[in-house]
Formats: sequence, C-alpha cells, structure tokens
Amino acid sequence: MTGPTFYARFVDGTETRMSVFTSRTRLDLQRGVALSRVAYEARTKHLKEPPPIVASRFEQEGGVLKTYSAEELAKVERR
Repeated sequence: MTGPTFYARFVDGTETRMSVFTSRTRLDLQRGVALSRVAYEARTKHLKEPPPIVASRFEQEGGVLKTYSAEELAKVERR
C-alpha cells in the first residue's frame, strides 16, 4: 500500500507530489519537505537551493489529512 501523498507548492509556483512512507496518524512533515525539495531540484535541474515551500498538505485516497501553513513549513525547512 502506498503511503500518504505530500503535496508542496514552492514560492515560484512549482508543485510536487510525493508518496511518503509515514503513518497516517503520525505524518512526517520533515520527510515530506525533504523529498519535495529533492524532487524540485531534479525537476528544475537547479544547482542552487530550492525556494521556500509556501503551501503543503498530506492527502490519501482523495482526502486531505492535514494542511500546513507557510510558518510551519519555514520551521521545518530551517532544520
């Protein structure tokens, strides 16, 4: 079974969707952000740091499990 999908929208408008191996009850935001940043780099072929993520959420089976604010994402991205 595929884990929840992490959707991320970067400040430049680029969007990524990544399946994340995580529990539905303990969503791993840090892992979702890290995977999305790697996907951004691969997609855009940028050699520099990806821009900030401004919106994100975990989804599964067409439903939203949890959404995150830009402030919550900024805390994770600084780690």
